[in-house]
Order: sequence, then structure tokens, then C-alpha cells
Amino acid sequence: MVLVALVAGAVGWRTHETHRGVQVGDRLDGITVFSGQTEAEPERMTLPVAFGSLIVTVGSAREVGERSHLVRAPEGATLVEVSWSPTTSFLGPVVWSGASARERRDPGADLTLVTGGRRYPIATSVTTADEGTSAVVVVEGDASDARVEARIAGRTIQERTGTISPRAPRAEGYTGCQDTVDKTYSWVACNLPAYRSLYVAGLGVAPAGKEWLVVSGASVTREHRAISVYGDDEQRAEYIPSGAPKVSVTVEGVTTGPRVAGSDKVTGDAVQLADRAWLVPEDRSSTVRLRYRLPTALDRSESDWPGAPAKGEVDVSTTTTYPAA
Repeated sequence: MVLVALVAGAVGWRTHETHRGVQVGDRLDGITVFSGQTEAEPERMTLPVAFGSLIVTVGSAREVGERSHLVRAPEGATLVEVSWSPTTSFLGPVVWSGASARERRDPGADLTLVTGGRRYPIATSVTTADEGTSAVVVVEGDASDARVEARIAGRTIQERTGTISPRAPRAEGYTGCQDTVDKTYSWVACNLPAYRSLYVAGLGVAPAGKEWLVVSGASVTREHRAISVYGDDEQRAEYIPSGAPKVSVTVEGVTTGPRVAGSDKVTGDAVQLADRAWLVPEDRSSTVRLRYRLPTALDRSESDWPGAPAKGEVDVSTTTTYPAA
């Protein structure tokens, strides 16, 4: 009788050890869902965070672990593994002029698994400097609608496809601005680095439904002092600057003025633009336009066009467009 009791007890202990009891909401540390245990192919997504993005993988299974440490979900529940790996943009974070040392630090993101109408916290203060890791959570239901959300500085961010934050500038480097008048050559070079990001160090996170659009380091220069204008019969008039240039930077469809850091710096007919930032709709494309105007006067000694106007104006522009997220 004693021997039978001991054997029964040993079997019961082994059964309990093999199928460790868990309940909905439990987080299982030190356990990994193997590929052969998942119910379906794990889903991979991109989750924007303040200074980059997280590559997130979500997989589910009814039971996980090795044979000697097997964990099985209770009836009506599923085991979900969430793994994440931080990535940083090669551009680095977007930083607003004058941002303090504290504002330049990654605020971190709190990660939450959402499925079956319930929310399961899985990590806090995740930054792009962290190493990738994972968590297994016991959830109610079959986890067919499982997704991961990040909360950054009070705003909840959901997954995006193929998006990193900050996004790469659509225009950078010196490019010729387009002359709006035919047969006019003003030799203007425009530099228009523009960025869109959910978070800007020094400005914080954009409100729900918005993104920051930042123009930083923009400039206009001219390669030659003279401006050449040709008539229909190929007669040429040469113009030279006669006043200070004027520049404007606008965003199509945005009526609220930008935040501006400092003032534009004008040196001769060149301009170094102060940084500008707008709040733009997250789900609509944004077109930024840089316009440069320069008053000019006819240089008669270098012109062979007798009827050329005595005054003129350089009026050129360049644009860059971001698609919706």
C-alpha cells in the first residue's frame, strides 16, 4: 500500500511538472515558443518608436517549452510569444534646435499586447539602445487578432508596414531650383532636407493623428553673380542682384504657421534657413515648397538686348513630397 501510494505520488508530481498550470494574464519567463509549436506562421510588423523602430514578431501556440518543462494553455486560452528587436535610423533622431540634454534622451516606449478585447503589458521603457528580447503571455481566446502597441510620452502608436522613424529625407544635397520664367538662367542651388517623424527631441511626440514635419539645414546659394535672360531672337540680357533675397517655406494644405528656431541668415544673395516644424496629418501626404526671390537690375555693359526691361526678379522654387504613412 505504501509503495503504491509513493508511485502514484511520483506520477502525479511528474504530471504537474510536465504540464505546469498557468492562467490568463500570466507571463512566462525563460520559455521560448519553438517554430514547430506555433499554430501559424508568426506575424512580423514594424512599430515606430521615438528614435527608430521595433521589429516585432508575434506567434501563438497551445503549448510551449521543452519536454521536461512543457507549459500548456488552459481551456479557451492561448500562449502568445512577442519578440522585438530595436533598429535605429541611419539618420539618427530628429533634434529640434536648442533641445536640452534631457530632451535629447530617448523617452522609451511601453509595449502592450492587445488581443480579444484585452490588454497585456509586456515591457516598459524600451529604447532603441536596448537589446532585443521576448516575452510569452497567456491570453484569453485564440489570439487571432493579436497586435502590439507602443505608448510613447502619452501617445499610443500602432504598427506600420515598412516604416521607420524618423523617415529619410526626400530631398537632400544641392539641386537646381526650377526657374519659373522660360529662357531664364539664375544659377540657384537649393538644399531642402525635410523629415517626418512621430517624435522630435525638443518638441516631443506629435498629437494623435499628426506627425511632425521638420525642415532642418535648408539653404539657398547661387553659383554665378549674373542672371542670364534670353529673348526670342537669342538676344541676351544680363542682370545682377539689386537687393536682399526673400525666402519662404510652405507646406501644402497646412494653414497654421510653423514653429521657427531663430531667424534666417542672409549673406549677400545666399540664405541659410532657420529650422521649421509643422504638425501635418498622419494619413495624408505632405508637399514642402521652398521659394526664393531676388530683385535684379539690368547690367547694360554685359547685355546685347536693347529692349530688355531695366529691372527683373529671380523667382525659383523646389519641392519635396512625403507620402502618407
